Amino acid sequence: MEKLRELDKDGYKIVIFTNQNGITLGKTQAAHIKTKIENFSSDVGVKIHAFIASADDKYRKPSTIMWEVLEKNNGGEKKKI
Repeated sequence: MEKLRELDKDGYKIVIFTNQNGITLGKTQAAHIKTKIENFSSDVGVKIHAFIASADDKYRKPSTIMWEVLEKNNGGEKKKI
């Protein structure tokens, strides 16, 4: 956790990319996943951006589309993502 705090302090964006097909399948709820990520962010003490692929579609890892969306919407800053 200390390394994440250090990276955040140095201006890096902390990002989670996760496949959560269970949302679409009804095995879990989006709110449950969101709460887990929010709790982790709170525990670590850094802002975390999360991309959740909730279906078996083009966004699902190992596709790089979620990464491309991050790059496109990162305010043009590509050095520290």
